Amino acid sequence: MEETRAVTVGPPVEGGWRVVDDAGRPLVLARSALDARLVSLRTGQRLLARMRAGAIVAASLP
Repeated sequence: MEETRAVTVGPPVEGGWRVVDDAGRPLVLARSALDARLVSLRTGQRLLARMRAGAIVAASLP
């Protein structure tokens, strides 16, 4: 089952970025889950993350 969560972008890590959802849960946003137009993310930027089985499968601007 898929769900959508709001996340805040944190520092870059190998292969993507650390993000935190509104409940404070840490996640990793892989570069492969992003549209090519969003590869220049900034720390503190807000995104909507589509989740499946606890992992981010896609992200977009709110």
